[in-house]
Amino acid sequence: MKYPGQSGLWRTVAIVTIVTLFMFVVIGTVWNTIMPNGFMMRDLVFTENEQSVGSAVMGYDMMDGYSKSFTVSTSGSAGETAATAEQKIIKTAELTISVDGVQASIDAIAAEAVKQNGFVQSSQVYEDVYGNLTGWITIRVPASTFEAVIATIKNSAVRLEGESRNAQDVTEEYTDLEARLIAAEAQESQYLLILEDAATVGEVLAVQEHLGTVRAEIESLQGQINYLTNLTDYSTVTVYVNEETKINFPTEKFDLIRDFKQAGHYVVVLAQKTLTALVWTLVVGLTIAIPVALIGWAGWKIAKRFRRT
Repeated sequence: MKYPGQSGLWRTVAIVTIVTLFMFVVIGTVWNTIMPNGFMMRDLVFTENEQSVGSAVMGYDMMDGYSKSFTVSTSGSAGETAATAEQKIIKTAELTISVDGVQASIDAIAAEAVKQNGFVQSSQVYEDVYGNLTGWITIRVPASTFEAVIATIKNSAVRLEGESRNAQDVTEEYTDLEARLIAAEAQESQYLLILEDAATVGEVLAVQEHLGTVRAEIESLQGQINYLTNLTDYSTVTVYVNEETKINFPTEKFDLIRDFKQAGHYVVVLAQKTLTALVWTLVVGLTIAIPVALIGWAGWKIAKRFRRT
């Protein structure tokens, strides 16, 4: 016996059941899309100083019995590092000075650099086309002594011909490199932990491949940090040194009679040399000209006789 509305009730129940099953299928599909390897993934989570390092998750792909993929993610104190980073400034300066003695000035600048716990990077002294000495020297000094060294160099010069300075802020770049280095070192530590739990040759090789990539990145980042550290800790000062131009007046006493005697002596010497040159020209010329003339005359006579016959 069917009651009124019973068939409609069954239809409603069937529709609700179908919709519910459809929703479960959709949710399952979305979950499998978001989570690698879906519900079949076995998670191994290693936590080490989570505030500064983060977590490591190794996912296993059940392929060929041993193939596994590894994913290590880091998070933590990069923002804190950026907030507390010390300002990093690369300072450089170029000076052009005039001095009484170029070599002595360059030696003094080099001594000042060593005195301030710095060093000479390069230097050169040479003579220009006018016969004046000139040169340059590049020194590296601690950034804290940058201004003091420049003041000392300027005070030692006869004249300051030119000066230029440059300051480059690399704090952001330095902070970014440090944050990336911390993350890479954290990845290295986590991969080492994962390597300890690797059970097969395939797992060991997979982890070592990731570990080699991370270590190469660590070396690259550390090299860039060391380079920036050197540039910011030691400022560069290049000094171009020119010899001060001087007018040298003759110190010898003027003597008119002596000058006339010297001039007469030079005239006599010039006349002697001129006569000597004429004699040499005449003698050598005749020595060459006479045989040539005789040979020419003989040849002319012979040719004339042949024409008659």
